[in-house]
Amino acid sequence: MGKSEVIEQMFKIENKQLKLYDYQKKWVNDESQFRIVNKSRQTGFSFVCAAEALVKAMLVPRSVILLVSTGERGAIRLMKYIHDLWRTIPKYIIDKFPVETFSKKEFHFKNNGSQIYSLPNSPATVRGYPATDIYIDEFAFFENEEEMWTAILPSITRTDLKRRVSLISTPNGKLNTYYKIFEEIKDTDDDVWSRHFVHYTECPDIDLAQLKKTLTPLAFRQEYCCEFVDEVTSVLPMELILKCTPGTAESEDKKELKQEESIPSNRIIYAGIDLGKKRDSTIAVYFEKVFEDEDKEPTFIMRRMDMLTEMDYSSQMPIIKNGLKSMNVNQCWVDQTGVGEKLYEELQKENIMVNGIIFSRSWKEKAVTDMVLMMQRGKVKFLKNDELFKQLHQLERKITPQGNARFEHHKKNHDDIFWAIALALSEASHNQGFFGFSSSNGHL
Repeated sequence: MGKSEVIEQMFKIENKQLKLYDYQKKWVNDESQFRIVNKSRQTGFSFVCAAEALVKAMLVPRSVILLVSTGERGAIRLMKYIHDLWRTIPKYIIDKFPVETFSKKEFHFKNNGSQIYSLPNSPATVRGYPATDIYIDEFAFFENEEEMWTAILPSITRTDLKRRVSLISTPNGKLNTYYKIFEEIKDTDDDVWSRHFVHYTECPDIDLAQLKKTLTPLAFRQEYCCEFVDEVTSVLPMELILKCTPGTAESEDKKELKQEESIPSNRIIYAGIDLGKKRDSTIAVYFEKVFEDEDKEPTFIMRRMDMLTEMDYSSQMPIIKNGLKSMNVNQCWVDQTGVGEKLYEELQKENIMVNGIIFSRSWKEKAVTDMVLMMQRGKVKFLKNDELFKQLHQLERKITPQGNARFEHHKKNHDDIFWAIALALSEASHNQGFFGFSSSNGHL
């Protein structure tokens, strides 16, 4: 008897014997150690994973099963599935499996030692339990998905205990570990995953007419058609970013740029510095202005990026000053807003042409527009860096109730690299007449 048949015979829904969809049967009958599914919303995967976890906990002694969700509400919902399913099991079976713990987050069997935990997103949680089975629900939407993935890796690499890892999610763009696993490592030497794909049309109970009334076409493609849509809200599509990054498949320049520690004085270098606030890093970026193939318009090539994290201000300043001197910077633009005022004043004491920029809505709109135009014309080349890609791509354009455009990152996302780059590119391009005029200073 297959696992799907056990589940169907074990549980009931609304007093009727449970009947799984074909794609649910395929999932639970897949014995692979590493499974991943790209699924439409409302296809019942959280539910079937809860059912699978409960059956294993009952039938395989000393199982330790983790159900990890994006937040507290998701974790409680998954455990509710466990509780609801448990109550539908015939009494003569339940009597054979006395329960020791029955709470919103834990479900323990007394005699066989099996345990189920349903917990919110926490890398420490995954590390803290000797889990035999790990389910990550809506993995593409985890805020700290890289830390979570680092915590999961021992489950793949350690051989002392065979563990199963299951990743379940609807797509959420291309800048996350879920996309990399499902698409980028497919058929490579690192690929150990059994993949499942469930389009909304495979579920007979989804009402297409109602869905399309509530979603934009792009959102519908991502939420229900399982597409890794990249431009739902992003100002800078990933394809454009990669075209401006030598060494990537999308770029015409196949040779990757390398970080440089110093630059001769005969080269023209511009810098942008965004001073870290409470949760951001201080970022300094350096671009060289060059003319390629007798082009009348300059190209700005990224030569270096310094990311100063978890450092106090007094420790950052010597590194920033040394970077500006070793790179022989011609001009530097600094975010002078708020805490940046102190950095601006300190750098003015150095023998460097430093300009303070007051961030305002109008300046941000100008800077973003400049950057987009320069990238579209192929006049920018970035270093290859995942965090840089992420911050460029996560910039969103929102319309205020007054009808004004506002460019910003989500409050939980970092934006320091983006604005350091914007400072250097926008101000250098205008200062040097890239768009047909020059500016005498950066204040708006």
